[in-house]
Order: sequence, then C-alpha cells, then structure tokens
Amino acid sequence: MENPFEIILNKLIAIENSISQLQNQLNNHSSTEQELMTVSEVADYLHLTKSAIYGLVQRREIPVIKKSRLYFLKKEINEWLLTFRQKTNAELTEEVDELLVRKRPKNN
Repeated sequence: MENPFEIILNKLIAIENSISQLQNQLNNHSSTEQELMTVSEVADYLHLTKSAIYGLVQRREIPVIKKSRLYFLKKEINEWLLTFRQKTNAELTEEVDELLVRKRPKNN
C-alpha cells in the first residue's frame, strides 16, 4: 500500500504546477492587454481598412493615443468592442422581468 503522505505530497506538487501554469498564462495575457498597437495592427485586428480606422479616430469613436503618431491600447480596443455586444434573448427577457417587478404597484 502506498504511503498516504506521498499521495498527498504528489497531489500538492500537481496543484503547485497547475497554479504556476495559470500564473504564467495570466502574466502573458496582461502583458498583451497593455500592448500598444499601430493603425495597421488595429485595422488587421478588427478586419477593417486603415482608412476606416482613421475615420473612427476623426469622429472620436475609438479610443486612441495621439503622440506624433496614433497608438491604440489593445485592452481599450477590446473594451470598446464589448460596447457593441448584443444581448441574448435570455438577457433581454431577464431585464424586462426585473423592470416589471420594480414597476409593479405595491399593495398596502
């Protein structure tokens, strides 16, 4: 029969390895989120033309950093994209239900 302490030790080592891998993934993710992108890179990322990106910048519709050139933070571009997210039917139904509950007159 295997020593129970060895079993526990092996499981702890596996857990530590998993945590270490998750930390590495988080570090890699956060560094790419702070990545600066050029107009060309943002155009490729969003599958738009460079002129479309310039139009968004001119109309102040996209977050941009202007410092002799145009730069974009990938994190801000991702957040900007999420503002266009359409809600699912389930989410819309839930919102309507919540509004109806709030508007329902209270019986005294």
